[in-house]
Amino acid sequence: MTLILARILLPGDFGLVGMVVPVISVFAILGNMGLTMAVLQRREVTSAQLSSLFYFNMGISVLLAGVLYLSAPLISNFYDTPQVDPIAQLFSLVILAAGAGALQTTLLQRNLRFGSILFAEILAEVGASVAAVVMALEGFGFMALAWRAVLQPSIYTTVVWICSGWLPGRAEWSEEVKSMFRFGGFSAGFNILNTAGRQLDNVLIGWRYGHAELGPYAVAYRLFFTPLRMVTAPLGQVVIPMLSRMQDDPERFARWYLSILRLITLAVFPPLFAMVLVTDDLVQLVLGPKWEAAVPIIQWLLPVGAMQASYTTIGWVMIAIGRADRQFKWATIAIPLYVAGFVLGLRWGAEGVAMSYAVTNSMLFIPGFIFGTYGTKIRLGQIFSALTPGVLTACAAVVLLLGAMPLFGQMEPLPKLAITGAATLAIMAIATLLVFGRTVVLDNIQRVATIWK
Repeated sequence: MTLILARILLPGDFGLVGMVVPVISVFAILGNMGLTMAVLQRREVTSAQLSSLFYFNMGISVLLAGVLYLSAPLISNFYDTPQVDPIAQLFSLVILAAGAGALQTTLLQRNLRFGSILFAEILAEVGASVAAVVMALEGFGFMALAWRAVLQPSIYTTVVWICSGWLPGRAEWSEEVKSMFRFGGFSAGFNILNTAGRQLDNVLIGWRYGHAELGPYAVAYRLFFTPLRMVTAPLGQVVIPMLSRMQDDPERFARWYLSILRLITLAVFPPLFAMVLVTDDLVQLVLGPKWEAAVPIIQWLLPVGAMQASYTTIGWVMIAIGRADRQFKWATIAIPLYVAGFVLGLRWGAEGVAMSYAVTNSMLFIPGFIFGTYGTKIRLGQIFSALTPGVLTACAAVVLLLGAMPLFGQMEPLPKLAITGAATLAIMAIATLLVFGRTVVLDNIQRVATIWK
């Protein structure tokens, strides 16, 4: 649906909404305070404990929604863009909707009811997007995007409330609940730092260059990071509880984690790196000619997406072993480097910021694995071994496609993209069999099936 809206609306419309997204992202995390992750990590949790967390979440969410609504003029003044004011006021409803559904989602995750979560996500995405398309066609402009951002969590929360079947009751403020608050505090601290640092690129571009420059960057980011998160986020919700139950068997913990890392890298690296070579055709086909400015931005963000997919698994390890404090410490190291990169890259506009994002990710990639797995049975050599098949397959795909580029000539975007995709998948299939062998491939497929069960 984003693709349809991109053809109806202007890049600047996406830029206006993108100016407020960093604020709403941080506020949403503050409303959650990491408590859902604390629930997910626990072996046992009572209804009274859940009720305590729910009331706390909602109280904070109501407070933050009020603060955002009253702060809307300050945000619009910061960007010197009056159109931001109504967007920020409307986004206060997003905080309420997100806070109301957070704990119900966690309960569905604990009960492994991922089908219900997927149903809620699909219904929310389709319902909100259809409404936004209708509004865009009726001439609502950027407010169509703002209303989509509000309707999506509202529909999602309604569905997960119905699916979870849990209602808050009497609260219990025990030592166990206080322990969950402490764990959640570190998790929230990491998420706040991580989100604030990662969203600063939008803030800087919008502040320095305005919504017209921010629009292509915001859409590029959404198109290529949202699908990855739709894969890694649910997978993380499965993997974290699974690994948490293996804490008493460090060798088994390491084997499972390395298998997951190997599979993710092999699945993500080749297609995203290959896509760099045909970004022009992709943008022309999917977004249209008015989005040409997004091409170099996407070319820098695609490798970032590939690295982030593997990099995300570090957080799964730290949460699974109960070291949210270590995750927070890593954020205090990594986020300042991201911020410095954004500031340095800002001189060259949105493309410079995207370039700095790619460079910083490359710098932090291996150190992040070392820091996150310290104290476990996972060794650096094993991590390299797990990453190698995906990296080599990506290199093979890129080299082969570079050699085939002259053969494409003036081919239309659709057949060119189809051939590129088919060739990449063929290389991935061949590499998988050559590197792992048939027996190992079947074994890993069984492990994935076990995870999803």
